[in-house]
Amino acid sequence: MIKNNERHKKQSNALKVNFHEEEPIDYTSLVHDNIITSYQVDIENCILTMATKYNEKESAIIEFSGLLAHKFDYVILSNVIFGIYQESIGSFIEKHNDFLINSIKYGFPLITVNNIDSLKSELEKRDYKIFVVESSFGLNGFVIASDINIGITNI
Repeated sequence: MIKNNERHKKQSNALKVNFHEEEPIDYTSLVHDNIITSYQVDIENCILTMATKYNEKESAIIEFSGLLAHKFDYVILSNVIFGIYQESIGSFIEKHNDFLINSIKYGFPLITVNNIDSLKSELEKRDYKIFVVESSFGLNGFVIASDINIGITNI
C-alpha cells in the first residue's frame, strides 16, 4: 500500500492501486498536481474514467466503477487536481443536502427514493462510496460509485 504522505515511487513501468477498504481513504498523494487531460463516462458500463498526467514521464488513469452519478463544476480546459478523497455518506448528504433534496425529484442520483433519509439508507445498503475531487484549478465535484482504481504509468 502506498503511504499518503509521499509521492509514489515504483520500479516497474506501471502501478495499479485498487482500494476496497471500508474506511474512507485519501488518494491525494497519488494524484496531487496531476492535470486532467480527459474524462469520459461510459453510461452503459457504469464507469467514469479520468486520464491525467503529472509530468512528461508519469501519467495516471483514474477509474470509478459501479458509477451511479457524478457532478462536476468549473470544468475548464486546464484542470489541476488538488486531491481525491473518500467521504462518508452522512457527511456528503449533510454538505449537499439542499442540492440533493432538489435533485431527487429529477431522478438524481438514479435511485428511487422519496427523501434524504431513504437516499442515505439506499446508498449504504448498496455499498456506494462518495469520492470528492478537488482541484487547485478548475474541475471540482463528486463521484458516487462502488470503487476507484488508479493506474499509474511511468514512461
